[in-house]
Order: sequence, then C-alpha cells, then structure tokens
Amino acid sequence: MHLREAKIVVDDLDTAFENGITLIRLLEILSASSLGRYEKNPRIRIQKIQNVSLALKFITDSGVRLLNLSPEDIVDKNPKLVLGLVWTLIQKFVIAGISLEELTAKEALLLWCQRKTEGYKDVKVEDFTSSFRDGLAFCAIIHRHRPDLIPFAELKKGDYKKNLELAFSVAEKELDIPRLIDVEDMAIIDNKSVMTYVAAYYHYFSSTRKQEVAGRRIGKLIGLTQSIDEMKA
Repeated sequence: MHLREAKIVVDDLDTAFENGITLIRLLEILSASSLGRYEKNPRIRIQKIQNVSLALKFITDSGVRLLNLSPEDIVDKNPKLVLGLVWTLIQKFVIAGISLEELTAKEALLLWCQRKTEGYKDVKVEDFTSSFRDGLAFCAIIHRHRPDLIPFAELKKGDYKKNLELAFSVAEKELDIPRLIDVEDMAIIDNKSVMTYVAAYYHYFSSTRKQEVAGRRIGKLIGLTQSIDEMKA
C-alpha cells in the first residue's frame, strides 16, 4: 500500500528488507520524514547491517520497543522476525492512529466497523476473523460509503467466495485499496491480517470524509462571500 506510492515492488517479504533500503524508504513514507544518509547500493554485509541499523534506530526512537531483534536478523532473512517487524510497523504507523472514544486502536477499529455495518442484514461484526469470513462485512462497509459500487441487497450470506471477491476487487479497482488478502486465505485468516486490511478501508473513507467536509466548508465560505458582495453592491 505505502510502498506502491514509491513504486517499490515486494515479491518476497523475507528478503525485502535484507539490505535495508526498502525498509528505510518505507519508514520515510510512513513517517513523512527523512532518515538521513544511507548506503544506496549496499554490496557487502556490513553496509547492509548499517542500513538496517539506521532503520531500527529510527523505529526505537519513535517509541517502539523491539525485543530480541538485531540488524543481523533482518540481513540474514529470519522469516519469523521479519514478519514480527512488519506487524510492529503496522501497529505503530497504520493502526495506532485510529481512535474513537478513548478506546485502544483495535477496539476503535472494531467499533468503527460495527457502526458502519449496523442495520445490514446478516452482518454482525464481533471480531476480525469469523465476522468477516463470508465477505458481507467488507461489502457493507463499502456500501455504506459508496452504495453505487456494491449491490448489497442482491448478496447472499452463503456465497462467501462471490462476496469476498466482489469486495476485494471493488476495493482495489475503485478505491485503490490493495488486495492484501486472497479469497482462499479467509478460511484460515488471522485477526492481524484482517485488521491491517480493514485499517486500509478506515483510512481511505476517513480521508474521503475529511475532504467532503472541507469541500462543504469551502462552499459555504464562497456562498457567504458572494452574499456579502451582493449586499455591498
């Protein structure tokens, strides 16, 4: 999602961060700040370690605790620790910013989903796993904001593959939300993956709403200015 903005393609997550460059660029995008100078073309191990060290220091300086993780772990492509780092970044820069009524980020995101899907037939969001498996919750969230994109009244709870494919394809093509999950994955999906994907919906629609509110305010201001000008005339 964020790497796509910088036109960076990640084919293998285990090896994506080994030289530190992709990790540094991702952090710069997420934080909207520069990490400073780093080796742009690392060829030897020490250069890769220096790049990763810079990235990890930035993460810890941002208030994130990295337990039992060293630059060597990333350079050596330890899959478990790389995945752990990715989830840490998601929590810090994607999910942590979600807030509602003094709840934790996870609770706030769940409450947002519940509010957006309230009143939709066969949709009851109680968690980030089973509640989303039939695809109706994803479709309901999209329909709440863009009813022109999802024919919700025609959907059936039993057609989970059709529902999921519809939501994922519409989100990707119409809303520019990357397909982070495959239909087949939903049968055994974990809550972290669904939270990450749903957070993309939250950020997209929240941003859209802010733009709409700003547009209405500008419209009112223009209208007020015109009225004042007419009164002066």
